[in-house]
Amino acid sequence: MLGTDGMHSDMLQSAKFAFFAGQNTDIIDYKTTYERFRNVHRYLKINGFKGDGENNLVVLDYKSPTPINKDNFFGHFLFGFNSAMITDVISNGKLIVKNRIVQTVDEDDVIGKSSEIAKKLWKKMRH
Repeated sequence: MLGTDGMHSDMLQSAKFAFFAGQNTDIIDYKTTYERFRNVHRYLKINGFKGDGENNLVVLDYKSPTPINKDNFFGHFLFGFNSAMITDVISNGKLIVKNRIVQTVDEDDVIGKSSEIAKKLWKKMRH
């Protein structure tokens, strides 16, 4: 399993980090890293979380100079893909992101309110 430990929400970046960090401390290779990335589905099912299902899709705008095939997919996954390439997301059949714009909430509103709350929190932490 992979996680971000609250540092960020970029699971693709976490997969890369786990691969490199694990070289000296773990038995990890390209395929194992991908399998850990995919373990989230098992975790969600075991713990009864909603939103995961058969009708999920993430579309990336990935312009690779080399073809992707079954022999090199894991290398592309680790070294080529990144979250900035995500253009569209469907979760449980519902369109969540369309053309890089979140459809389920007003991102500007969420960022604005989060910024206000963060300022208050930092002010309290200084005292």
